[in-house]
Amino acid sequence: MTKHDSYLAAKILVDFIRDFNLLTELQLLAVRHLMRQTVEGVMNTVSEMSECADAKKRQAQQILRKNEAGGDFVPFLLSDLGDDDLKGISQDQRIELLEAKIRRSGGLFSKHMKAIHLLSADMQELVLSVVGSLSIDDVLGQRLTHAMASIRILKAALSEVISKYEMYQQPQEVKALRNRVLNAVYTTYTSEDEREVFHRVFGKPRGTKVLNAC
Repeated sequence: MTKHDSYLAAKILVDFIRDFNLLTELQLLAVRHLMRQTVEGVMNTVSEMSECADAKKRQAQQILRKNEAGGDFVPFLLSDLGDDDLKGISQDQRIELLEAKIRRSGGLFSKHMKAIHLLSADMQELVLSVVGSLSIDDVLGQRLTHAMASIRILKAALSEVISKYEMYQQPQEVKALRNRVLNAVYTTYTSEDEREVFHRVFGKPRGTKVLNAC
């Protein structure tokens, strides 16, 4: 074994550890990005739910009446008709106004019920959107688990290097160790996103062995 072999073996090991650290960092950054997307998605949906409820409430509180001047139908609130409207008018007019108020009350109740029905349907879609956003928690858990597993695999490999120091002064032995580690890590991945991150650092594998190409 020459000094050159020892130096080359050490360089291969150091470069591998550096690249492996980059891989782990990128995997964790990807998890962080997914978490941020999930939180933003839930918060946006909650905001939509609030806006939807407010809009339906405004619609339910508003009915239309005919504008005597223009003949158009305009928004009418029950509060527009107060007790003062019943003063100084005939009995027939009073009855007509009260009947109109009752009809409008019935119309308002009907609009409330319709708005509640529509709100229920809209809310179901929004709730499903929230559930869909939160369902990614399984993916997040898996990716974190895989990142931690890869660190344990590397730790075991480095422990082997320390215990068999003389053997790993040979470049071919370090390369073989690197191949075993990366193959073990690659086989833990279950998503294409994880594999894509791996490819960015170590390239795409050929055949069944990851390091045939790395």
